Amino acid sequence: MKKIKVGFAIPTLDSLGAQRVLITILKNINQSKFDIFLIVNEVTGDFKNEIPNFIKIIEVKQKILNIPKLRVLEYLFYGYYRAIKKENLEVIISIVPFTNFALFITKKLYLQKFKLIVSEHAHVTGAMLDSENMGNAFQKIYKKYFKTVYNSKTVDNIITIAEESREDLIINHQIKRNKTTLINNPNDYQNIQTKSKENITDKTFSKWKENNNVIFISSGRLVHQKRHDILINSFSVLASKYPNCRLIIMGSGSKKQLTDLIADNEIKEKVYLAGFKSNPWKYIYKSDFFVLSSTWEGLPCVLTETLILKTPIISSDCPSGPKEILKNGEFGNLYNYLSVDELTKALFFAYENSNKLKEKAEKGYQSIYRYDPKFITNKYENLIEKTCINNTHVNHK
Repeated sequence: MKKIKVGFAIPTLDSLGAQRVLITILKNINQSKFDIFLIVNEVTGDFKNEIPNFIKIIEVKQKILNIPKLRVLEYLFYGYYRAIKKENLEVIISIVPFTNFALFITKKLYLQKFKLIVSEHAHVTGAMLDSENMGNAFQKIYKKYFKTVYNSKTVDNIITIAEESREDLIINHQIKRNKTTLINNPNDYQNIQTKSKENITDKTFSKWKENNNVIFISSGRLVHQKRHDILINSFSVLASKYPNCRLIIMGSGSKKQLTDLIADNEIKEKVYLAGFKSNPWKYIYKSDFFVLSSTWEGLPCVLTETLILKTPIISSDCPSGPKEILKNGEFGNLYNYLSVDELTKALFFAYENSNKLKEKAEKGYQSIYRYDPKFITNKYENLIEKTCINNTHVNHK
């Protein structure tokens, strides 16, 4: 039995959610059934050393033109074509919007016969309403043409990662239902649990733990989508009544606006912008509560990771994912997103009723099998095989 030649495409291997999901899938995919290729613009990023040895890597970037301003055009109009033709790939799964569009153009322009499966890791309507998220040239092109691309015959299937995101595509953007497949993100829970037990050398965190402070923690890039400003304003009200509370925000990005807000609320000694942490799980595990304050998500992996660690959760009921992960509030407390008052009430309730949230966290832990890596990867494998049925026009080498 010949193996199916499958490519997974993503621009970089930076330490981001979609990249983490892809690495988990690659580590668990069935080598006896599939010949796996990883297509990247260039092998850069924190996850480059985590690629399994059996994966064949294809770099799109070859510097044929060696003109930086034209490099993206080279990717689109020759780089992907060259890579796919050389390896005679049968199925390609694209992980993010840039490669979704790049491979759509490649397949259509060069009349290539591979099956194309694209992924949507965001709640599209929520993402489009976020002006910061739609600021660059590609996002503007994406916003204008994504319906045409996704509904075209060139795209064979669309993976969505949450039910609410899937319904958003179908109802609000007229994507054909029969072209969509729901597959949740996997979580490598054994790795997360192991790393959560590592020692913490961060002096601020260690000092707060030693002083028996109640620690609320959040994790996410310092961008508008995550609404850390709402979290800080709500926390300042809690801290004014309960001086032993502390807030840690982990994530990369510009700290200036949040630093100014912290100063305005006079809570500089109680809020810590910790920056990017390569191992966020050990901090979440040793904190008292985790808070997600986003305005939109896809299926926020950080919530499933927090369930794995049994840390009580307070989350915005934003589109999409939190309600699905937390089972309508059964596994953690949900609040009306964008409301400082609602989040403030949720923080007070958590502080004053910690045992109730701990009970929910324990129940949530029992549900993590939903995101088991083998279980989720098997869904990818089934989709690949289903997509290949009657695919007689692709020749094996």
